[in-house]
Amino acid sequence: MLKSRLVLVLQVSVGLLAAGYGVMFTMLDDWRDTYGIQETGLGFIVAVGFFTSFIAQLTLAPLADKGHARRMLTFGFALNVVGALVMAFGSTLPVFILGRTLMGIGTGISIPATRRIIIVSDRDNVGRNLGRGVSIEVGGFALGPMISALTVGAFGLAAPFLIMAALILLAAVVISRANVPETPPEDRTTEPPTRHRPHPVRARCIHRHGDRHRRVAVRPRGTPGGCLWTPRRNADADRRNRGNVLWSDL
Repeated sequence: MLKSRLVLVLQVSVGLLAAGYGVMFTMLDDWRDTYGIQETGLGFIVAVGFFTSFIAQLTLAPLADKGHARRMLTFGFALNVVGALVMAFGSTLPVFILGRTLMGIGTGISIPATRRIIIVSDRDNVGRNLGRGVSIEVGGFALGPMISALTVGAFGLAAPFLIMAALILLAAVVISRANVPETPPEDRTTEPPTRHRPHPVRARCIHRHGDRHRRVAVRPRGTPGGCLWTPRRNADADRRNRGNVLWSDL
């Protein structure tokens, strides 16, 4: 699949995920009248999807930077399809909450992975592609209520979610057949945070008997530049070389 076509498919997929959220909002009155769910329960159904999506993005989105974007995309789409089916055939408050939770987690996993793949796929047009993706996402969210308004009366309450499940599944199949690029190994966030590393500004020169410190660095006499941080066992081995200067973390 061409790079531009893959980006377009991913952008449309984000719009479909947003539309899956939007189809519900014109159905709240129908759920209240048909299933007897009170306003408090309806509000909780709406809120739980946003909260679970927020938590999923906050906790799982960094995995997309570590080479797992495609897996996240597949798993997120699967959760959205299952959640939409649960919403389609649900009739009680707990079932609707379960469906919304699955869709929220799936969306929270899929959208960061989709954006990461878009960035990696076309590094020369990142701003354009992400901006267009956000526009399609907003348009999909606005399209959702229109889909439910046009289909509920003719086909029943399950119709909007069945349509969205089918469309998301179709998008997942198309993406699965494409060569989806991952973050290059050299760009993956696998290193420990830099705040745990000693900084040269926080170091001081001490006598070679400074091995009482937890970590030291060895610099041979006459060597210019900063210090080379080494494990303590290396410092102990090099301590036998007279004239060495040891550096210690403050």
